[in-house]
Amino acid sequence: MIDSTTVERIKDAMDIVDIISEFISLKKRGTNYIARCPFHDEKTGSFSVSPSKGIYKCFGCGVSGNAISFIMAHEQQSYIEALKWIAKKYNIEIIEQELTPEQKEQINRKESLFIVNSFAQKFFSKNLFETKDGVAIGLSYFNHRGFSEGIIKEFELGYSLNNWDDLSKQAIKEGYKQEYLLDLGLLKRNDKKNVYDTFKGRVIFPIHNLSGKVVGFGGRALSSENKAKYLNSPESDIYHKSKVLYGLFFAKKEISRQDKCFLVEGYTDVISMHQSGIKNVVASSGTALSIDQVRLIKRFTSNIIMLFDGDNAGEKATERGVEIALKEDMNVKIVRLPQGEDPDSFCKTHNNTEFNDFIIKNENDFILHKTKLIADKTKNDPIKKSESIKDIINTISFVTSEVTRAVYIKECATLMDIDEQIIYSELIKILNKKTYKERQQQINKPATQPSKNENNVKEKVNEKFEKFEDEIIRILLKYPDKVLFIIENEGKQQEITTVDYVFREISDEINFITNEYKVILKEVKDAFDNNKSIDIKYFINHNNQKLANKVIKILTDNYVVSKMWSKKGNHILQEENIVKEIIDNAISGYKYELVLEKLKDIEKQLKEYDNKSIEEEKMKDLLDEYMRYTEYKMDISNRLGNRIVLKH
Repeated sequence: MIDSTTVERIKDAMDIVDIISEFISLKKRGTNYIARCPFHDEKTGSFSVSPSKGIYKCFGCGVSGNAISFIMAHEQQSYIEALKWIAKKYNIEIIEQELTPEQKEQINRKESLFIVNSFAQKFFSKNLFETKDGVAIGLSYFNHRGFSEGIIKEFELGYSLNNWDDLSKQAIKEGYKQEYLLDLGLLKRNDKKNVYDTFKGRVIFPIHNLSGKVVGFGGRALSSENKAKYLNSPESDIYHKSKVLYGLFFAKKEISRQDKCFLVEGYTDVISMHQSGIKNVVASSGTALSIDQVRLIKRFTSNIIMLFDGDNAGEKATERGVEIALKEDMNVKIVRLPQGEDPDSFCKTHNNTEFNDFIIKNENDFILHKTKLIADKTKNDPIKKSESIKDIINTISFVTSEVTRAVYIKECATLMDIDEQIIYSELIKILNKKTYKERQQQINKPATQPSKNENNVKEKVNEKFEKFEDEIIRILLKYPDKVLFIIENEGKQQEITTVDYVFREISDEINFITNEYKVILKEVKDAFDNNKSIDIKYFINHNNQKLANKVIKILTDNYVVSKMWSKKGNHILQEENIVKEIIDNAISGYKYELVLEKLKDIEKQLKEYDNKSIEEEKMKDLLDEYMRYTEYKMDISNRLGNRIVLKH
């Protein structure tokens, strides 16, 4: 467990804009920042970040939170993992309290897998620099590729000694579970059920996720005894190949800055380009782009430039990925390098300026490039030309923008020497087929059963109270020290603030039902009694994550106040000028609902007593109580009028 002093240091140091910018591209708008939401698919930015409050809110899907909850949601991490991530970013030393055996047993499985991978990466790197074979074989290979010591260390490259159990023995010795080593693919079992090191005799390329944690490894063989040239980690709880792009952790800031991403095939292409100063580059590691990989890139840019080897004949294999990118509204261009060159070799013989000049001169829109190639190849073959036109139109069908489609149709019609209307007609057929197929899939989709949570809806009574609790806490935290009015007290004038007024008005009549709000009231009261200021960021970043989430939610939800006092003529009053009215309205509304519930309870008791013919004295007491609450209800009702605060 992280000690409380360290937790507070982490919270004090974190900057929500700085942290979220690690994962998505933020653009300043006024006092806030906006972006496309990373938690749902959208074309326009509805994700807003407030640096002053330290919170984010998506007005599209409704998600909101603070810097810690963003890391938790975005990286699928626990609260402790998120704190450690932020601590690492700001170079804060983690001081941990000794865990009990029970606590150690409860450590998240995924965190344990990350720890094992981190151990393996450090082990391989140590082999590379500190063992005889590591230096003679592994480091010699990287040096031959032209990699500097700095770039080797930056990408955390390593070497696995050509021994059957080198990693296995050291891992077990240091207390790492063999089960985790097997699950991560660091060890394998042979036919005799004996375990051995998976990557023995290979140079190692660690694969990092977006936050820099090692999720898997790629190993390149350096001797002929290894049958497979490259060997990669298998899928695991922390590694999903279709959701990771090699080098993105190192490239994301530069991709965002330059608003474009180079896509190459292999590890060495990425590293060589990075070393040459071209840092906005990632690799799909020999696989076609998946929708998750495209969306990863889309967080930082809408522009992809694919680099093909000079003798690469595999453009066809990339089309599926390109179609996905087009469907996601990405701009896809391709660049074919000179004959015999790949990104690795080309950037070693050209400096940064020469490389960028070559890209500018040779980049082509993917669809138009494909059309030109087909037009040249099918010039004298009508049948092939007809088939190729359908292929081009199918690619255009993945473009979602009608305007962009129209541009492509016009260009392709010219290049293929065909009437635009024919392309339009064929395109409509393809789109109609897709629509029909999607509808059929929806029709044939098995009906989902409602979840228990959907069936167990909260009691309406609680919902009524929660509405008013939300409003009381929201105003209390936003305007704690605002002076609402002044009273005479023992001959002296006394300012009554929001905190004074709220605690005076709720007194013993209102007992909040929301546990998180009970904690807030207690902590605010303690601060108030000790003349301490109330910092809203303390609650936004509270150790109780559920409490923090509720505070963030009420601060980012939209509230509509009563027309009776929100307007005067044509002038809409600012909220800060009607704080007392809002508090009065919320507290009176709360008390009104309490009275209604009390009256219902008395009515129920009266019916029970009536049925059982209980003594008249008890009946009289209930009737008197009923009348008192009825009068109280009428009094509150007169004060309330129609001023009920609504939230939506």
